[in-house]
Amino acid sequence: MKLRLIFFISLIPQLLSAQFCGFDHSKEDAFRDVRVLRRQGEIERQVREWLSVQRGGDMEIYTIPVVVHVIHQNGGENIPDEQVESAVELLNNSFANLDLYYNPEGINIPIRFCLAHVDPDGNFHSGINRVESALTTVNIPSQEQDLKDLIRWDTERYMNVWVVASLIRDVGNEGIVGNATVPYFHGSENDGLIIEATFFGGTVVQNKVFTHETAHYLGLYHTFEGGCVNSDCLSDGDLVCDTPPDGIVSPFGCEDGENSCTSDEDDLSDNNPFRPVESGGIGDQPDMQENYMDYSPLTCYERFTLGQCERMVAMLLTARASLLEGDRCNPPCTIETTVNVVVGQNAILLGESLLFENSSTGFSGATWYVNEDEVSENEDFLFEPLEAGDYFIEVLLYNDEPGCNIELEFDIEVICPATAMFSHPGSNVIPDDQIALNNESILATEYEWYYDGELVAITEDVIITFDELGTHEVCLVASNSACSTSHCESFNVGSCASSRENDNWYFYTGETSVNHYKFTEDGLSEETLYMDYAENKSTLSTANGDLLFSTNGEELFDASFNVTPNGSGLLGHVSARKGALFTPKPGSDHEYYLFTLDAEEVDMLNGLRYHVIDRNLNGGLGDIVPDMKNILISVPETETMAAIRHCNYEDLWLIVYNVADE
Repeated sequence: MKLRLIFFISLIPQLLSAQFCGFDHSKEDAFRDVRVLRRQGEIERQVREWLSVQRGGDMEIYTIPVVVHVIHQNGGENIPDEQVESAVELLNNSFANLDLYYNPEGINIPIRFCLAHVDPDGNFHSGINRVESALTTVNIPSQEQDLKDLIRWDTERYMNVWVVASLIRDVGNEGIVGNATVPYFHGSENDGLIIEATFFGGTVVQNKVFTHETAHYLGLYHTFEGGCVNSDCLSDGDLVCDTPPDGIVSPFGCEDGENSCTSDEDDLSDNNPFRPVESGGIGDQPDMQENYMDYSPLTCYERFTLGQCERMVAMLLTARASLLEGDRCNPPCTIETTVNVVVGQNAILLGESLLFENSSTGFSGATWYVNEDEVSENEDFLFEPLEAGDYFIEVLLYNDEPGCNIELEFDIEVICPATAMFSHPGSNVIPDDQIALNNESILATEYEWYYDGELVAITEDVIITFDELGTHEVCLVASNSACSTSHCESFNVGSCASSRENDNWYFYTGETSVNHYKFTEDGLSEETLYMDYAENKSTLSTANGDLLFSTNGEELFDASFNVTPNGSGLLGHVSARKGALFTPKPGSDHEYYLFTLDAEEVDMLNGLRYHVIDRNLNGGLGDIVPDMKNILISVPETETMAAIRHCNYEDLWLIVYNVADE
């Protein structure tokens, strides 16, 4: 007699609110049968043996054939084939940690799923069955047997999924939306998954119910299984060591820091990654609310762990190994076929054509599609595009055997022969400069010039006056009678890159030696100076590259390296690595800010300060303005700072790292 007891693992997710969980109650009911307990013990022993030998090794990809039974009354629960196919595709992506399911800490589970294309009798099938029945709202567990008696395929060879309108716990709780049997029931009449239609292929988020239930089918428990007990992570809780103990069975926010158990460190063995830090572990951790097997809102679910991956593979290769016997994913084609479609290249110029030569055998016909539109049923296909662009070309080769079709795909680029290009003397521009842009386009007869999106000329070449500070875009559209292309470049007007304020660099090289590097239009020059000791050096030059000031953080020097009259006693430090910075004062042509930082050696006591320099003081050599010296801003814990220009190219942002007060 086949085992007829039902072991439910029920998921009761809502996107925003907590719902009743029936897992523990269902498990207790099932485990009252000694046969279930005996089967559980035998399978868990096999899994442990497999893990002891295979853990950490490379694993091949295993594929499970799936059959979906849509139970309906011609309502919305009678979901289309496309939604069923989407559900399986999304399930695969979640197991593979791909696309919208990608999480950088996630694991690529080497298990995939296919809609079965071979039925139990060996005939071609879509893998989707539709059964019209009044049993579209199912009470769990009292109507479970009635539902699965409507239709099932061999549960030893197929993962059966029943899709219904709604599920209701017998106690009246409508929150349940899916359930599954665990591997202890492999091959039984009740083995498989039940999922509400809304949560089967509906959206990326809703399909996480399918992911959650499939993981139960492959032997995973909820992360909160068994509560906080953790004396042996291999036998306590969810039987997976790299999911921290969890004592919460209702949804909370995503990764809100909830830590429902303080027993993470109790298991001192090397199996437990959460053992104490002094024992080589990472210590107690928050609940893993982003895990697919937690009870958080569906939006939180993002990943499995390596331990969960290994357990699912072990279960598949032991208790559920018969799922992998034979090929039930590919149609049972008997006609011998060969596929041979040849195309010479994947890019052509507009005006050219491209021949797809089809010498395939074993097919009675071909249908060609361009960007999903059917265009031909000829054996070969001549592609003659009327516009430039990217094209997606498909050919469906078919014969008289259902399901034995072959689909080939090609990506073809059609290039406009006209090429827009222009040259110019440089992209860093001084305000009000007139820049000549020389047209170097190929195979074009007409031209349009755009300045920040506005048409400014239709001539071959153009001269543009850049009279506004900021970044501006110039685009050239070059056309011929068939097509057009464009080329755009950005120009920086009034940025520091368009002048020479940064031409003078001083580097401390030891004792009293300082190297001076001068960047000029003729190249780089170098000289060795003998100045004061200082790791802290900063300079300011004119727009023409002439030195104005330098500093070591404690003194201000003029262009001749003399200390200015009011330039001593700055509350910076010679040892602050990047502790001095000059910037122009926005809106002024003769005033500058000097920012200084103290050093770590003196605990940053003097902090971040600023000083205002007037170039007109000291006989035109410049000096610090009286009463505008050593003005305290804050006391950050750093020796470095930086400044960047505001997007208006006048103001500046000063950036200094600061440690928040504890």
